[in-house]
Amino acid sequence: GTMEQNIYERQVAKQSLSSRVLDQQQIQRHFTHSQLNELYCFRPDLRPSKHTQMPV
Repeated sequence: GTMEQNIYERQVAKQSLSSRVLDQQQIQRHFTHSQLNELYCFRPDLRPSKHTQMPV
């Protein structure tokens, strides 16, 4: 995905972690170890569609 999409997904994970710590809730995990590794891989040959929308 795009860097913006990855940043958005990381923010969602951080908010879940915050809820888990502050409210002592068990929140579903959003990322696997391999997905986190994928976040930092640069692949210039993969280009997103011009009309890719982020989930709301």
